[in-house]
Amino acid sequence: MAHEEWVERAEKDFEAARFNHENGFNDIAAFLYQQAVEKSLKGVLIALGQGLERTHDCFALAQKAEAPDDVQDAADRLTLFYTRNRYPDRASVEITGRKLNLLQSAAEEVLQWTRSTL
Repeated sequence: MAHEEWVERAEKDFEAARFNHENGFNDIAAFLYQQAVEKSLKGVLIALGQGLERTHDCFALAQKAEAPDDVQDAADRLTLFYTRNRYPDRASVEITGRKLNLLQSAAEEVLQWTRSTL
């Protein structure tokens, strides 16, 4: 899959996250913000010729892509939401509107960097 397809899917995940965010599905929105960041960073790595990295760790992906520190920090804030609140047997964390707004901002920061990098 070409890097453009990864970034396109990332953009769709971000839009789906915003929809769920606006409609009160905070746990789903948090997961989709994480997915948007993960896919966008994988797209960057593919574009840089580093191939597909098989991890859900957004911080590790941002580090490998040599993203600026602020982008790495933003990516790191989203990593836990790959599984947290997604599965009933995982430790659940209440995702307040304020927390979700912070996750959205972090995702926007990473996606903006991705767009400017590609």
